[in-house]
Amino acid sequence: MREIYEKNKKKIIICVVILIIVLLIWLIVLKPFLTFKQNEKTMMEAAKRYYEINNSALPTGKRISTVTLQKLYDKDLISKDLTTSYTSKLCDAKKSWVKVKKEDNDYKYYAYLKCGIYSSNIDHEGPIITLKGTDTVTINKGDSWTDPGVSSVIDDTDGNLDVKEVKVKSNVNTNKNGTYTITYTIRDSFKNETVKTRTVKVVQILDKIVKNDTRENNGYYKMNDAKYIKLDGILFQIVGMNDNDTVKIVSSETLAYVDKDSADDWLNEYFYSKLSDNAKKYIVSTKFCNEKVTNPENYTKCNKYSSKKNVGLLSIADINNSSIISNNKLLTSNNYYENVMDGYGKVDNKTLYAITPVLNLKKDINLSSGSGTVDNPFIIPDNKSSKPGTKISDLKVGEYISYSGYDWRIIGADNGYTQVVMNDALKSSDITYITTNYGKGYYNPNNKDTIAYKIVNKYSKYLKTSKFVKHNIDVYQYTNKISYNTDAKKKTYKVKTSEVSAFDLFSSSSISTAWFKESHNGNKNSYYESANGYRENNRTEEEMIKITAFFDKNIVVTSGKGTNKSPYKIK
Repeated sequence: MREIYEKNKKKIIICVVILIIVLLIWLIVLKPFLTFKQNEKTMMEAAKRYYEINNSALPTGKRISTVTLQKLYDKDLISKDLTTSYTSKLCDAKKSWVKVKKEDNDYKYYAYLKCGIYSSNIDHEGPIITLKGTDTVTINKGDSWTDPGVSSVIDDTDGNLDVKEVKVKSNVNTNKNGTYTITYTIRDSFKNETVKTRTVKVVQILDKIVKNDTRENNGYYKMNDAKYIKLDGILFQIVGMNDNDTVKIVSSETLAYVDKDSADDWLNEYFYSKLSDNAKKYIVSTKFCNEKVTNPENYTKCNKYSSKKNVGLLSIADINNSSIISNNKLLTSNNYYENVMDGYGKVDNKTLYAITPVLNLKKDINLSSGSGTVDNPFIIPDNKSSKPGTKISDLKVGEYISYSGYDWRIIGADNGYTQVVMNDALKSSDITYITTNYGKGYYNPNNKDTIAYKIVNKYSKYLKTSKFVKHNIDVYQYTNKISYNTDAKKKTYKVKTSEVSAFDLFSSSSISTAWFKESHNGNKNSYYESANGYRENNRTEEEMIKITAFFDKNIVVTSGKGTNKSPYKIK
């Protein structure tokens, strides 16, 4: 009796397990599938009703007409949303459709329903387009380029299609920087559409441009072929290529006047610190020419170099090989200066020389715009003009600001206060009142008999100073030579406006000469004038006065591009 019970018990358990498995199969597989098939049938019937109502929408010839599940919903031809089993998740109304085409004088309907993990077994994908070449192409601006075209087109239903049937749309302009898209479009016999794209990037790679331009000139630009680039707000002339494919550039204007012994400190400490982080990331530390020469006129190849530095000076070889037009008393790295009238001369320890910093830019810089001319220089990425609302303290060194009837150039910032230097000298009409004795001794804003006092106390008649703040200026008491790197005694004054220092950025740019506040109490009690050395205190060239000042915090840009032709306007 017990044996019979045990046998029946096993049979019951097996039956129950089988029943559970069948039930699970029904619940997990069959019922969802049947629900899907019912939804597919519902969509098909609704589509047929749609074409009964809209008979004119039926296709003619070889055309195919398509109605989406979404449109059937919109036309109220399906009363209940189609969902997957056991959930409220809707079938994909935009990717589900019914297509109809005419075959043998009759209309055939084909339904594709996408519902969760289930989808109709009907061709719903467009052909596969394979392109010749790569999907992304990079070409240099101005280069000739032809689209390689399509290699093949294959479709699940139609097989190999003629590549000539692919429609190509392109807007590539090889003469303008930018990223362009070429689209390739084709449909199969079910009108399933495929759109394939190729991206074409038109770029300007600085070193490639320079290498191509200077190929026949030993890596240097010559006079008639000079090119220019903007770094921050400073315009540089491109000298040419280095052996390691970096690009050598030099400031296109004299940025300051510095003594020979201090030149390296001024370049690599003062000047380099003024550049933005964005500009610095493109600069390569390089060895600069450091060879003493005996015959400057015929010197074209350097044989001795310094340690690596971020900033240097032109060598005599650079000047002789390139299109660089030297300034009066332009200091070179060979301890010579070049005078446009007198040729080369050796530097001395008491003279200040024109400084034009030289930088070397890394390889593969993708320029964002520009043609390389003076008026339209190359622009490096992230060097665009600031937008209205930008704080003045966030502007770039060298950019221009219009204020009080003058254009000013940004030197840098100090605790949020932005220092600027007047671009041009004072207008003659504005300095009528202050053309008295320049004064003897050191520059002193507290001495009523000096130009320093009149700049601080009288010039406000001609210049708005409300946006300037009082700021400390240091006046060194030189007794022998004037030097940037000095241990001379100094006096500090707190003023709104001051005459520029010889060592200030842009203190001498845009005009041929400028009077600076540097002075010494030697035999002549003189002030320094940039081009002609020391002058006695008779004041006849009043137009050579340039002012420096500090703008208050939180001043913002209202318009402009920060260039010489379009300076920023401020509130």
